[in-house]
Amino acid sequence: MPNTSEANGEWEHKIESAMDEEDWARALRLARDVARRFPDDPGNFVRLGHLLSELGQQQEALAQFAHAVELDSSSAFCAAEYAWALFDIGNFEKAAKESCRAIAIDDGEPLA
Repeated sequence: MPNTSEANGEWEHKIESAMDEEDWARALRLARDVARRFPDDPGNFVRLGHLLSELGQQQEALAQFAHAVELDSSSAFCAAEYAWALFDIGNFEKAAKESCRAIAIDDGEPLA
């Protein structure tokens, strides 16, 4: 059985292929499926949040980014993605606080 990162890589490729084909329903179904299969990987919820955001489902996207932060509160990347989602829905005060928190984490991950 492949390890989680290998399995996620395979799923990521499938999701990207669906997006390239503009098959948004399949891409969303795949992203939801990978998040269910690997519920402990915050990156899966960030990916799902991005896809939902692209599809205009901002509130659900926000929930996915928030879940990623719950899974890994020490990830600057997750915090930064959550901050952008908050900004996108107009919650500027909370977005600013989350952005500052992301910067303060300084875990070596790129923030964008």
